[in-house]
Amino acid sequence: MGRLNDLMHERILTLDGATGTMLADRAGRGCCDLLAVDDAAAVEALHRSYIDAGADIITTDTFCSDPLTLASWGLAERCGEIVRAAVGAARRAADAAGREVLVAGSVGPTVRNITLSTDTSEEQLREAYRAVVEPMIGEGADMILVESVCDVRNAEIAVEECRRVRPDIDIVVAAVLSKLPGYLVSGRSIALFAEDLKRIRPTAAGFNCSWGARSVVDNLARLAEATDLPLAAWPSAGVPDASGRFPDSAATFTAEMERAAREGILNIAGGCCGTTPEHIRSLAAVCRRYKPARV
Repeated sequence: MGRLNDLMHERILTLDGATGTMLADRAGRGCCDLLAVDDAAAVEALHRSYIDAGADIITTDTFCSDPLTLASWGLAERCGEIVRAAVGAARRAADAAGREVLVAGSVGPTVRNITLSTDTSEEQLREAYRAVVEPMIGEGADMILVESVCDVRNAEIAVEECRRVRPDIDIVVAAVLSKLPGYLVSGRSIALFAEDLKRIRPTAAGFNCSWGARSVVDNLARLAEATDLPLAAWPSAGVPDASGRFPDSAATFTAEMERAAREGILNIAGGCCGTTPEHIRSLAAVCRRYKPARV
């Protein structure tokens, strides 16, 4: 285990907020991840805004940077270039922070759920994850977020590839929830997800994005009953309306997240789609008031 494991003993760590929804206007209909190459200053400025808000961990702009997903924009061959640029932008912001800030490499779910896919083999999926995590770890990511997990087998392969590159790297696995309480979006129960985690052996686990903070916190309590792993949560700011507006203000979002901190089931707390530096500033203040969940 790396530095993350040590820090989780000390305090609830604040993860940053959204990258994609914060950069969407700049990207237009293009790939947000390409901004790390084409407008690195904007990406680095976003990282700095989250650090200034109190984030202990910032996330690379690489959620869509695997070749399978980049192919949608005709960018599959630029995977390595994009990942290296994104880690570089985050690394520069973290190194200039004047305090310890970890860089987390974002590894998304790709556009294939391997359990259901009829046009992609496990080896092709493995190659796609390898294309992301090799330059990500090589460029200096401190830890990895395997996030927005829809298919647990995808996550397992991603984790295996991370450990092939660096066996001791810290990895956080976070799944997307169903609207149905107690279940992942795939239909898998949280109880079975906890069994999967015994096999995958991440540093920490939890949920991200999904249906907003209330749903994530409610289900994090269920996961806490089923696993001894440190727990992580970075929900969306609710479900956007037809205009793309997210409903949860910083105050609403933080009030829900504070329930998890108060209940002692939180080690890493951040935000996903629709959250902003304002959300993270409010959340960081809450994280400082509570002790972390047992590690």
